[in-house]
Amino acid sequence: SHQASKTSPNDKCQSGRTLLFRTTSFFRRDLLFVVLLLSLKSESFSFCTPNKNLRPRDPSPPQSSQPRRPMAKRLGGSTGILANIMGRKPDEGTVDRPRAIVCGQDIFQAKMAALLGNAGYSVKALALEQVRNVSQEVARDSCHLFLYDLPTDRAAVEVIAHVKKASPTTFIAVWSPKAAESGLARVLVHDKGANMVTQCPHALAHVATSVARHACSGGQLECAACGMKGLTEDHLWEHYPLFHVNDKNIEAKCNVCGKHQHVLATHLHNRHGPVGRGEAHGDNHKPVELHSFALVVCQHPDGRFLLVQEFCNQGFWLPGGAVDPGESLSVAAVRETREEAGVDVELTGVLKVEHSAHNGYVRLRTIFTARPLDPTQKPKSVPDYESVGAAYVSVEDIQRLRLRGDEPLVWCNYLARGGQVFPLSLLEDRGRRSGR
Repeated sequence: SHQASKTSPNDKCQSGRTLLFRTTSFFRRDLLFVVLLLSLKSESFSFCTPNKNLRPRDPSPPQSSQPRRPMAKRLGGSTGILANIMGRKPDEGTVDRPRAIVCGQDIFQAKMAALLGNAGYSVKALALEQVRNVSQEVARDSCHLFLYDLPTDRAAVEVIAHVKKASPTTFIAVWSPKAAESGLARVLVHDKGANMVTQCPHALAHVATSVARHACSGGQLECAACGMKGLTEDHLWEHYPLFHVNDKNIEAKCNVCGKHQHVLATHLHNRHGPVGRGEAHGDNHKPVELHSFALVVCQHPDGRFLLVQEFCNQGFWLPGGAVDPGESLSVAAVRETREEAGVDVELTGVLKVEHSAHNGYVRLRTIFTARPLDPTQKPKSVPDYESVGAAYVSVEDIQRLRLRGDEPLVWCNYLARGGQVFPLSLLEDRGRRSGR
């Protein structure tokens, strides 16, 4: 009787076939085959086989000291099995995805739902007829992004203000080709609370990805402006200008360093995140030294040009030099000409303004044109620290002189040929000793 009570391999196989037949209406054939195979294997069943050399398994295997876990747990859960077979990641449907609401016409909803879906959003679509209730929808769903296909009527912008009031942490993107290209419309929409006005799908996708990243960052920081929580330092550094670039630069406590700041937006950008670590450029660089110079090309009524014989045997050069602190460019030009050449001049125009950036400093140089106030005044002949002396020299003689550089020849030839001179009004020249 004991032998008769044992279940034969053929009976077990028949039982498996019956189970397969009864469950095909609920699962796909391939899905059930995999699940059944794993189930039979785990429960110590064996398929019937014509090989008589194979011994049937012991119907009562030794018990393990560890409790046997359920099948779904051993395989990562039933959702894990289904997810792997259906081609998606395990637990994909259970992860808290960022949420978006798209409000607009049907075609707009379809296009934008696909765009936001690719960015990882769970998207809810609302028709424009439902726009009155959108603020409640946004607040109830804790929506991360609200995309609004802005109608042409002016009253539609009030929806933006209602959404912003109901959910300050929601990013409001307005889709409007007209508003995106109109300065007045952009100001109106942003003043109502919109964070972005666009007509570019690529720009919207870029911003949507950033907003989704902030929503799922899992940090410990809170935005002092809108109250968004769960941000990391880098995500707060990205979030603040993205959400609040049109807001006033408030005075508040910085939630990163804990210090009170008079201009929070500037502090966050320059002292924290990639800029604070020196990984990106910001406004926290050291002040750059500015070295300003003024040179003068003074032409005598007889056509000759005033040149200075430089100290230390450097050759001839144009009168000019460095601008003193608090001194304007024009006053410096007149002063340097008097000190180096001994001639009082009147500036008549501007030839060139140069800005040269160097490592640690910047050089600004302005080249003026001038004429002597008194054509009979003799140039300097007493040597001192400023120069050996000065003289009026023709263009022909300049070519034979030893020059400190070629600029005297360049500019004197330029003026002799009637080159263009810009008016002094080109410069807004201010200084404590400028007389303005």
